[in-house]
Amino acid sequence: QHLPVHYIYEPKIGIPYARNRALSETTEELLAFIDDDCTVSPQWSMNMLEAHQRFPKAVAIQGRSISLPRQSVYSIVAEFLWFNWVNYSIYTGKKPSNLRTKIQENPTLRHLDTKNVSFKVNRIRRLQMRFDTNFERSEDFDFARKLVSKKQQIRFYPKSFVFHWERQDFLSFVKQCFQRGIGSQRYAAKWYKKKQLHNKISLFSR
Repeated sequence: QHLPVHYIYEPKIGIPYARNRALSETTEELLAFIDDDCTVSPQWSMNMLEAHQRFPKAVAIQGRSISLPRQSVYSIVAEFLWFNWVNYSIYTGKKPSNLRTKIQENPTLRHLDTKNVSFKVNRIRRLQMRFDTNFERSEDFDFARKLVSKKQQIRFYPKSFVFHWERQDFLSFVKQCFQRGIGSQRYAAKWYKKKQLHNKISLFSR
């Protein structure tokens, strides 16, 4: 009654299919994504709305991810890599002297991480944007690349954060990194010439 929930089944397996189904089904102005291993902060949705109101030119708002459990070595490594990814993604390409200060200024990004992101739906539809179903991983990088190529703005808004539960054993952690590497290679093959590939490895450190 107060929070109507609609469950929609997507028979095709894969993150891009699920994201595209959500884009097709929603009737609201904003669409937000998190992963199934994330827990949102209490004011997450309000902060996302606040960000879109504050940055009306932004087609997407990228929130922050905080790794759990906090004292785990895997979480520490994952959060370090995530901040490194944000640093690389800042649109100017210049590394700030103090990243944690810089991100509070809500910089423009050139990449997305769909475990905590929201979109202005009408803008996405006008651009005829879809997630590439050829990707099993890194479909969000590809989606962001297409947005940037269309001169669209992505803003980082760390005030809207989620808690992400990281893999907590070595084999699971390595398997996840390996899967991301496969997606990263596919992304690089799509967007970069072969001679440029070895210079793009740091892009995929998240």
